[in-house]
Amino acid sequence: QVYTHVTTERLKKAYDAGVHTEAVRFMLARAGDPLKARKQTYVGHTMAISDLSVSPDGKRLLSGGNDGLAIVWDIESGRKLREERVSDEPNRVFAKWIDGDRVILAGGRTVSVLRLASGERVVLSDQPEPIFEVAYHDKSKLLAWTRGREGTTSLLKLDSEQQTPVVLVSGKVGTSHIAISPDGSGVAVATS
Repeated sequence: QVYTHVTTERLKKAYDAGVHTEAVRFMLARAGDPLKARKQTYVGHTMAISDLSVSPDGKRLLSGGNDGLAIVWDIESGRKLREERVSDEPNRVFAKWIDGDRVILAGGRTVSVLRLASGERVVLSDQPEPIFEVAYHDKSKLLAWTRGREGTTSLLKLDSEQQTPVVLVSGKVGTSHIAISPDGSGVAVATS
């Protein structure tokens, strides 16, 4: 099950408190009558959902699963529109919309961009260490990812001429989490 009931009152409180994420804006726009909850079930992943992202037009949902799959869904009907294998083994999959046609897929050892219309997939990074976490800032087009035990954190600005990732942190430090600031001007990395 992908959607869970969230009351309009709780969404408005979050929005008023400054939480203006894509998910909160989307759910507020869909909330309508606070007494009616929309609940949709999407069947397709064989393991837990690890990531969700709503398309810019609000009509499609992108899910990443621990089964190594990314799936694009039609939000209204719940119909599966596309399934993409991101990793050959069970791994957490990160899935984010860039625009109406391109999505970021990261899982296993690779980070890539998939063009949904053509099926073309461009690999941005393929390394021996598994992807641990991914952060994406849609306004600045900054993409950052961390790799498990090696502790490498890489940063890439999509749609720029420079398509080689910049390594921010490297070494046996064990990177655990990553975040990009709301204005896209900074990256926070937690290491151990």
